[in-house]
Amino acid sequence: MKFIPFFLLLVISFVRAQHNTNNRYISAISGFYNLENLFDTINDPKINDEEFLPESEKKYNSAAYSRKLNHMAKVIRGIGIEHNPDGLALLGVVEIENEQVLQDLCATDSLKDRQYRYVHYQSEDERGIDVGLLYQPKYFTVLASYPHKVSLPDLHPTRDILLVKGDLVGDTVIVLVNHWPSRRGGNNSFDWNNKEKAYNSRGTRVSADRVTGVNRQNGVELSDNRDVQNNGEELTRPARAAAAKACKWLIDSIQGIQPHAKIIIMGDLNDDPNSASVQDILQAKETETEVPVSGIFNPMAHYFKQGYGSLAFNGKWNLFDQLLYTQPFLDKAQTNGWFLYSSHIYARDFLINQKGDYKGYPKRSWAGNSWNDGYSDHLPVYSILVRVLPQ
Repeated sequence: MKFIPFFLLLVISFVRAQHNTNNRYISAISGFYNLENLFDTINDPKINDEEFLPESEKKYNSAAYSRKLNHMAKVIRGIGIEHNPDGLALLGVVEIENEQVLQDLCATDSLKDRQYRYVHYQSEDERGIDVGLLYQPKYFTVLASYPHKVSLPDLHPTRDILLVKGDLVGDTVIVLVNHWPSRRGGNNSFDWNNKEKAYNSRGTRVSADRVTGVNRQNGVELSDNRDVQNNGEELTRPARAAAAKACKWLIDSIQGIQPHAKIIIMGDLNDDPNSASVQDILQAKETETEVPVSGIFNPMAHYFKQGYGSLAFNGKWNLFDQLLYTQPFLDKAQTNGWFLYSSHIYARDFLINQKGDYKGYPKRSWAGNSWNDGYSDHLPVYSILVRVLPQ
């Protein structure tokens, strides 16, 4: 196995009977972040990007684009650095317009020293938003990648699932980056991909005082109205079921060839850990002991059950942003590969509105057509992966 000398060496506090307590460890951080409409300023006639152009009501010019990039880079720079000063080794991203925005993001002052590279394919989504994967080459080497098409019930075009296979410091890992259809959309209620219209059509906003605050380590506390019925969610449920089935087909196909494949499933699923698409179709389990050999563990389910979320609307918090892991990541006794150590929601005060009607909500980039000096309507999520350092 190749050794990279500038890795952070960790001494893990837990003791396992299978290991000598003098063992040393290396860490890698994997994460996911919905960048909330990271568009460039150039008109692309093939997509609906008119909202993010200099002549739009937002007046989205090069200065606004630069602010948006720097805000995203600031967040990405800080994720996981208390565990590993190199920060994120892998980051799945969604709501990006094209390859150029990823190139510009990686070139920001906050990120350029990490030398991030990326994997991206243009999707058929009508809003022009895609998925991608950023990675640090000193941690991860891409071996193969391709976009897997998702067919919705009405054949409406949507985002691909991005599959990236790579070498994570001597261990083969497969990453699936997802962005499943939203819970409603547009003038046509079956426009499943339009998140902005989805938010506007989900009902009357509940007073923000029902959101109860921020946990400084693990995320945002959930309000107590989880039982509010959402017709948009029911209407669009078949679309997310289709995306979940496409993702599960990929997982099953990989495991059919390599039963012990290490697969990271990440994304904005537009569903919670307890939704049918996640629990029944992906068959993701909340506790590690429930996960069969070919199964999937969802560490985010614990946070959701405890009342934490990654985005808020209508006085209700959801945990749409998730990181899931196949069973081989759960073996903490392994001495030749990565295992899952812990997972987190990245909630910092600067990412949260501290006052106003939306106090306690994630601080978005835009308030309507006015620059809100914010970041995203989603909070990032991340995991710490650990492996034994070769003697």
